[in-house]
Amino acid sequence: MPRAVQPVLTLGAFLLLSATAVYWVFSYQIADADTADDVTLARACVELGNCPARGTENAAQQVLGLHNGRAFIRLISYALRTGSGLTSVQIVFLALLIFSAAVSWWIARRYVSPAAALLLLLWYLQPIAVTMRLHVLTKATILPLPLALYYASVALLAESGGAGAAAVASAALAAAITAELSCMILVPLHVAFVALFARRPFATCLASCMVLAFTFTLDSSAVSREILGLIAEKAFGLAVLAATVVVLALSPLRARAAAAWVHWRERLAALPVRSRWRAVMKATVIYANTAVWIGCVLVQSRGPQEQYHGPLVFGLLFLAVDACESLSRRMIIVLSLLGSVALVLFAFAPFAPLVGGALLQALSAAIMLASLVWVIGRALAGWGIGSRLRRFPAWLLGSGSSAAPPPRLAVICAGFALLASIPDLVLFPRERQVWPVGASEALANGLYDRV
Repeated sequence: MPRAVQPVLTLGAFLLLSATAVYWVFSYQIADADTADDVTLARACVELGNCPARGTENAAQQVLGLHNGRAFIRLISYALRTGSGLTSVQIVFLALLIFSAAVSWWIARRYVSPAAALLLLLWYLQPIAVTMRLHVLTKATILPLPLALYYASVALLAESGGAGAAAVASAALAAAITAELSCMILVPLHVAFVALFARRPFATCLASCMVLAFTFTLDSSAVSREILGLIAEKAFGLAVLAATVVVLALSPLRARAAAAWVHWRERLAALPVRSRWRAVMKATVIYANTAVWIGCVLVQSRGPQEQYHGPLVFGLLFLAVDACESLSRRMIIVLSLLGSVALVLFAFAPFAPLVGGALLQALSAAIMLASLVWVIGRALAGWGIGSRLRRFPAWLLGSGSSAAPPPRLAVICAGFALLASIPDLVLFPRERQVWPVGASEALANGLYDRV
């Protein structure tokens, strides 16, 4: 890409993304039963002074006895006190979404290239709209910015090993957990990243855990107590703690664990910065997707919901634009045009988050299948079929932890953005059956004024 046109194209893509997001939210975003529950709690806080100590809960959290943080309820309470209503909440969420796109653009530009960063802007809105449940005004709408800041901080941690980057990543992860409790699955991976990349691993791990716990408790101490109670009550949590104690207590196991840790620190430190960043993204994609599937199957006996795939989507986006580096200039232009068309069509696709949700579930299931095949291949390493099975996952993410992802991942991401943006009138004709948030709130206010 010529340097003279880089700023113009980037600004154009950013403005197109922002305008499409603003138009879509004010035209199609609705308030459902989850929104009503949060508004009810916020009204009780404003009108009765009965402010909740925790947020609401969904079906999976009811099984575990956990609630979300109360940041979303606090935001609605502020909007009610100022009289600005839910429209101001939508404006705040749009600002967070657009800022998260800017942070993600910076990551792609710093660690890949300006052309990759431009493609990320063109492909960003569709998958993020799925994981933040853009069609409904709920707490998950906060999620993109904390996750974008988390990935930026982890990338800086892998690059420099600084304690400051680890602390910012911990605070961002705490904010993501507040927005969507399922992001708690990233905590073990986050601790592993700090232990592998920090210059002073023990002190930085301790400080990072303290920052994460303090930041999350600052939002809702009641939810922190629920999590600690769950770990203490459930046999699985106690088993993990017991296994950790055994590993640390037995000298042979402790020595092997320490040797493996030193080996991976040295191996990662020897890699170039971009390869290190690529290894972080691949680890996040595989771990987050596997952990979500296993957790949902164990807790709910079904697959994960779309909003649980936030960590997966960011990792896939970064790897997809990284894969573009091996494409020809003509192919990059074609993918850029497809991304631009997809952004324009997205404005006329009210069901885009639902269609994209089905596509994302299929992609997540394919990654889970590839991971399972790799595990089976490792188990059958002594057999001829084992080596062939271990090569199977390379079709999507590449052959090694730091190897470049295959170009087909970029094509898959571009196809996802385009298919998710198909206007719903192309799929099936319909009449408007729900009103957007602004119109619904105006109607409700009018009815109250008449009474």
